[in-house]
Amino acid sequence: MLLLALAGMFLLAFLPTYAFLPALIRALRKHKHLLRADMNKPNKPLVPSFGGIALVTGFLFALISAILVDRFMGLNGLNLGLLLPALLSTALCALLGLVDDLLEIPRRFMKPLLVLYASIPMMALTELTALIYLPFFGNLDLGMAYYLFFVPCAIIFCSNAVNILSTYNGLETGLGLIAALALGAVAWLRGSMLGLAFALPLIAVLLAFYPFNRFPAKIFLGNMGTLFIGAALAITAIIGKMEAALVIVMVPYFLHFLLYSRNGYAWKPNMWGVPLKNGRLRARYSKAYGLMQWVLARGPQTEKQVVNQVFAFETVFALAAVALEWAGKG
Repeated sequence: MLLLALAGMFLLAFLPTYAFLPALIRALRKHKHLLRADMNKPNKPLVPSFGGIALVTGFLFALISAILVDRFMGLNGLNLGLLLPALLSTALCALLGLVDDLLEIPRRFMKPLLVLYASIPMMALTELTALIYLPFFGNLDLGMAYYLFFVPCAIIFCSNAVNILSTYNGLETGLGLIAALALGAVAWLRGSMLGLAFALPLIAVLLAFYPFNRFPAKIFLGNMGTLFIGAALAITAIIGKMEAALVIVMVPYFLHFLLYSRNGYAWKPNMWGVPLKNGRLRARYSKAYGLMQWVLARGPQTEKQVVNQVFAFETVFALAAVALEWAGKG
């Protein structure tokens, strides 16, 4: 029954998202103000943005359907005291991203503050324990610091980290998929139904979206999609009690953030490469202000090569998170 329920959640997220995307792309192409230039291409083609609508819709459809089936069939396998606030925080982060796409929130500090507001339902959870499980060491009780510091900081960092580690075809979707697969595997090893309930729909919608977002991209995520992915990763780890795994899979994002902010926020670095006539990209700066620029510092490469190397880097940490959980259970 459990495997059937999990398979159902996956399909309820994957199929609507995959079926909806072609129609969404056609609809967005009719509105020029909803198109964004692909800056890593010499001719700067216009590509539909706002793909996050499909991700969020598919994700919410799967989880809401699972809740209805769980209640009407009397299974009672989902803890709504945790799941509903988690859904609310995720949806609020996605809504914030949509507002940013439409209005372009002007001040840099406003976005983290608004994400902090979106994280309040998770901070106020009475059913959420303040224990963090550390493989080989056991549980660490953070007390009120868990609710007031760790929970909001995790959601704020993850949502904004995914937002800035983007701008290359397929990059944010693929990285999110690798991280979600790792958290899903850890949730399975731990027997966390809630962790799987969040991880599987996230994996499904990212898997459905990736063929349309990879090089050459037919649609972009937009801020709605990136903030949603980051928030969903953080909340998956929190309700599934996989905080240590989250920290590990987010290491590449953290390193990108350090490189991105190495100028002390005196100016905003541009993550795009400089397109060359041979189809390759060269580094834009003498210093690496991010993982993509760090890859390009070794010489001109194609966009696909840059993305694949960042994928490989993230995969190392995703496997490390799963391996550490596996070893800790042994």
